[in-house]
Amino acid sequence: MISSQCRTLDRKSEKRVCVGVDFAVSTNSQANRTSFTIGGQDALNFIHIIDQRADRWDPLEWIDEMFLIQRDHDPEAFFVEDGVIWKSVQGTIYREMTSRGIWMNLVPLSSTKDKAARGRPLQKRHRAGSMKFDKEADWYDVYEAELLRFTGTGDAREDDRFDSTSILVRGIESLSELDKEDFYEDEELDLLYGGPEKSVGRSTVTGY
Repeated sequence: MISSQCRTLDRKSEKRVCVGVDFAVSTNSQANRTSFTIGGQDALNFIHIIDQRADRWDPLEWIDEMFLIQRDHDPEAFFVEDGVIWKSVQGTIYREMTSRGIWMNLVPLSSTKDKAARGRPLQKRHRAGSMKFDKEADWYDVYEAELLRFTGTGDAREDDRFDSTSILVRGIESLSELDKEDFYEDEELDLLYGGPEKSVGRSTVTGY
């Protein structure tokens, strides 16, 4: 059983926060949902799922939701699958950024039709115990139930949260690896390496 202290430390740990996005354009009650999975990678290479939002929004509504996520989490990147939906809305999103004066880093990933292949990086990480989840969050029960139901085929009735989480993991793994020093402030780096005076005359290439 994980202690409350461990959960608190997980929430407070420094993370590189990104968003996995699975778009849907219909508000029909039987249609897929647009899903945003917000997660952070820490210096130990764990991915923490810290927020999850999904609904049957129309495009203007889920564009508004993206700006809310940017405000709430200030993510390093939104990972989206490059495809018909993305190509149809990207111009609108970029115009909205200019109009609102709020900027998001939108990173298209190659589209993967095979759902089993799309989810493989997530499944590998999960089996290795390198995924962490905020199990006390109000969105978690529905989120967990969907991930547990996913069969790896295209016939799963609800797989939007699984898809956005898979996109998040794919995106994070496409970034450069993190080191603990990536989270240090300049002052902390100075203390770690003995202060700026220690580097006087040192070559920036060799370090000597």
